[in-house]
Amino acid sequence: MLGDVDFQGSAAAWLKRRNAHPVAQGRAIVGWSADPRRVMRPPAGVTHVVLDTPGAFAVSTSPRW
Repeated sequence: MLGDVDFQGSAAAWLKRRNAHPVAQGRAIVGWSADPRRVMRPPAGVTHVVLDTPGAFAVSTSPRW
């Protein structure tokens, strides 16, 4: 799962382009529009998440999962 936490939405845009490419067929990556302003949990059954964060993202201010 690819979570997009930054306000640019660059990971979501990349994922949309990637999923349209023939090479990506059969190799799905699910997108997740994460909201950095509130505590969030990945959907049930998800075992791995990659988060695209803003450049100034600080671990000390991140939500606790």
